Amino acid sequence: MIIIKKVSTTEVSMLKENSINDRIARELIRIRRQVRENRHIDVIPGHTSYARQNNFLSTLINTMPAGVIVSDETGSIILANPAANEMLGGEVTGNAYGPRGGYTIHLPDNTPFPPDRLPLVRAIRYEEITGDIEMLVREKSGRERTLLTGGGPVYDNLGQIAGAVSVLHDITEKIREKEFSDALNDINAAVTSTLDFDEIMARVIVKSVKIMGCDSACVALLENEQWILRYIHGLDPEFLGMCLNEENTWILGFCAKTKEPVVIEDLYNDSRAELAPAKKCEIRSLLAIPLIIKEEAAGVLSFIYTSKQVYFPDAQKDFALKLGASVSMALNNARLYDTLHNHAASLQTLLEQASVGIAFLDCEIRFREVNTHAAMITGLESGELTGRSLEEILYQHFGPETAGDLVAQFRHTLKTGEKYNAREWAPRLKQDTGKPFYADWEIRRVDGPDGKPLGIILTVVDVTEQTLDKKARLESETKLKIHHDHLEELVRERTKELVKTNEQLRREIEKHRETEKALRLSEERFAKSFNASPVINIIISLDDGKFIDINENFVRYTGYTREEIMGCTFSDINLLADADERTRLQALIRKRNPLNSLEVTYLTKAGQKRTGLFSAEVLNINGKRCLLAAINDITERKRLENEITRLDKLNLVGEMAAGIGHEIRNPLTTVRGFLQMLSGKKECIVYADYFGLMIEELDRANSIIKEFLSLAKDKALDCRVHNLNHVIEALFPLIQADAVMVNKHLNKDLGDIPDLLFDENEIRQLLLNLVRNGLEAMQTGGQLIIMTYTEGKDVVLAVRDNGKGIDPEVLDKIGTPFFTTKENGTGLGLAVCYSIAARHNALINIDTGPQGTMVAIRFPLTAD
Repeated sequence: MIIIKKVSTTEVSMLKENSINDRIARELIRIRRQVRENRHIDVIPGHTSYARQNNFLSTLINTMPAGVIVSDETGSIILANPAANEMLGGEVTGNAYGPRGGYTIHLPDNTPFPPDRLPLVRAIRYEEITGDIEMLVREKSGRERTLLTGGGPVYDNLGQIAGAVSVLHDITEKIREKEFSDALNDINAAVTSTLDFDEIMARVIVKSVKIMGCDSACVALLENEQWILRYIHGLDPEFLGMCLNEENTWILGFCAKTKEPVVIEDLYNDSRAELAPAKKCEIRSLLAIPLIIKEEAAGVLSFIYTSKQVYFPDAQKDFALKLGASVSMALNNARLYDTLHNHAASLQTLLEQASVGIAFLDCEIRFREVNTHAAMITGLESGELTGRSLEEILYQHFGPETAGDLVAQFRHTLKTGEKYNAREWAPRLKQDTGKPFYADWEIRRVDGPDGKPLGIILTVVDVTEQTLDKKARLESETKLKIHHDHLEELVRERTKELVKTNEQLRREIEKHRETEKALRLSEERFAKSFNASPVINIIISLDDGKFIDINENFVRYTGYTREEIMGCTFSDINLLADADERTRLQALIRKRNPLNSLEVTYLTKAGQKRTGLFSAEVLNINGKRCLLAAINDITERKRLENEITRLDKLNLVGEMAAGIGHEIRNPLTTVRGFLQMLSGKKECIVYADYFGLMIEELDRANSIIKEFLSLAKDKALDCRVHNLNHVIEALFPLIQADAVMVNKHLNKDLGDIPDLLFDENEIRQLLLNLVRNGLEAMQTGGQLIIMTYTEGKDVVLAVRDNGKGIDPEVLDKIGTPFFTTKENGTGLGLAVCYSIAARHNALINIDTGPQGTMVAIRFPLTAD
């Protein structure tokens, strides 16, 4: 009696995953349980219950949609249901180690399927249950199928293996559907990535030929009632652009007229006379898809099969229809783009021919379109306006106050949609020989179809002549009025009492005017002095500590605009870098003590620290207690003082080097020569090691003197036009070898920089010193980068490491001759670098922190 091993939850899941329908799965489990419960009952062959059960199982297996193969314990195949024979292309016979049939088995990568991995073999040999094994089956006819298989052992009533069963599922169509889906996604991505229909079709037609498995494909477009071959693949290039005659366009016309796909699977046996031209071309199968735009056919996409006859499955036809829809959309988008482009060209022509100035500004208030008349009215060229910010142009020509008001009005119009008019305004950006100019300006918001703002239309009309005429009339009327008033004054003077009253009034008015004049003069002098002062001037309210006024030097030194400062306090903008210093100043001001030249450190908007001398005095302005403060910026003066001190040290060392360097080197050279001579004598050969050590030490002393001499002020330079990048590229293999020797990394980031005039040998020495210092500052595995770039009017050579940084007390002494933190250093390396930089009018900046140090040498683009 044969029994089947106990059914587990895993086996139930396998049945469901292998797509066996629920009814069959439940019936198999019920029968397996029944057999397991009766496994100790001796069943005689031919018994009615046994026969009925056997017939039921046989019928069940033979009617299953899944393929089933059963073998005995030796591996011989005893049963293969019709589904298995159909999937494998013929009757399955033989044994589990190599079933016979009209097929071969391969892995998904097309390599032969190892027999040891077959489910029947795994079940018999290892009593192993397998599932979800994918295999490629190729029939003798060439047809391929992808199957998903699994299986397991079958046991008898003694628990011994009695055979094995394997289940097969055909997943070919699912894989094909996924291929169609992936291809369609790729094609849709191409369609949505560009409006260039030629570029889209170049990608789509190649992709579609591959996925459709056809020999060739083409797209014919209906242009002026004629069919033109616009895109082909797999056809003779001479066909491209061909105008098809009426005889060859029946299929295209029928497809376009019906707006339905034309499917011809067996052209040879199609008796329609209209298909004769296609038969002459040896076409065996054809699929034509109409390209529909606005419910009208604009073209036809055709897939042509000449080497084989094809029966198109639904999935393939569905893919072709979706592809046709995507191509139609791309064609429609391209045509819409051409229409919009032509429309834009027409609008541009109309804009240029307008008799008034018209400009379009985007939502960032930048000029996008400016006609010639607008450019002529403003006095600028179109190129000087297009692409530039209105705010930038107004600040440049009118200053911050006027520019700020106008830009605010533009933004208000953009936000609210309110129209704004400026009558007889004179905003000419460039005057023509001082002639007066007036214009009427109007700004109006432009909205898109969705109601969202697209930008602003600015209209300018030249009203100079009308305005000058109006002003002339007003001046004439004013003169007449003055004359009339003068006559009335003469009449009033006839009366004595009126004369006396008028005299008293005149004196009082004169006195008042003198007082006003003196006050106005005082205010003007203060304002001129305040704004023209070479130092930073600030007026602060002592009541709330807020800024009342600042001069232009405050804007220039700090980088803040007047609008950013007004209404803020020192703390709001963090002007003073040191909080303790800020507290001390506030305490002194509260005591009303005058402050004079108190050195402070203040911060710019960009976060840069600068040094100034702070002075302050309490004033009463319009009955309000205020503080007038002045900051004399001495940042540059302190930098120059430090630089002069450092250069004086270098000069002193240079003079010493020039005076004694050669006197020391001459005797050293003599001693070295005699040592070399003695080391070559036989009687001194035993002292060869001593001689070598002495010569090595003399060479080391000579190299120190050489560095010493390089500090000399009067050293001649061989300056020529070079490029820093070329020097770095030449030295890079050498310094990279140094980095590799110490297990550190070296990279370069070279920008596009102009050529400079410099001494190549000195720059090589400077670069080597900086790189070797950087390598020594890093731990094993550290990374050092050499960079070049332009910044302002400087060309910058920078070396950045990721060491632990430089201590502040050491940083102050960097570049001082003979100062070193190295055990065997001379203290001349960076001193030489500073000396070389000075001879090339370059500056050295050091930026250091816990993440590393960057040394930047700034070379001026123009020679001093």
